[in-house]
Amino acid sequence: VAEADNFWAKKHVIASDITLHGKHILSFTKRKKLQISKSFFYLSLSVLTVSILAGLRDYSIGTDIMAYGNDLFYHFDNGAPLFQTIQRITNIETLYLTLCWISALLGTSPHMLYFLTGLIIYGFVMAGLVHYSDEFPLTLSWLGFLCLLYGNTYNAMRQSLALAIGFWSLHFLK
Repeated sequence: VAEADNFWAKKHVIASDITLHGKHILSFTKRKKLQISKSFFYLSLSVLTVSILAGLRDYSIGTDIMAYGNDLFYHFDNGAPLFQTIQRITNIETLYLTLCWISALLGTSPHMLYFLTGLIIYGFVMAGLVHYSDEFPLTLSWLGFLCLLYGNTYNAMRQSLALAIGFWSLHFLK
């Protein structure tokens, strides 16, 4: 068990290292297009890295996995029709059911659902942080998210999706 914990600790250190060093390029992007494409690459790599970690997690990590995540994935993996499921299960959001259905089409394991959920959450958070990077340093904002809220996205997947999209969409209110 200690070796497994050490393995995941190393993965998180690597993910943090990639995300922190990649952000420094963003401060130079206002001058050159080549640097903008490098920034997009590093920002995407930062999001992809933590999304992969979310996708590779064990079934015992996160409360939503056993509550509904795995069940919905296997429900759709067994060929359940999307529209009948949406009509029958009214206490779960339509878009989340659609995400579960898409993940069952793309993968053979619930880990695909965790990866796609993470990709959406972290992508919208990063997009929101980039939008506000003139007011707050992007590197510190991303580090703050990883340290304070990243773990919560494992426990409240649907709520984290809503919060991430809501955070990103705040700039439309100006």
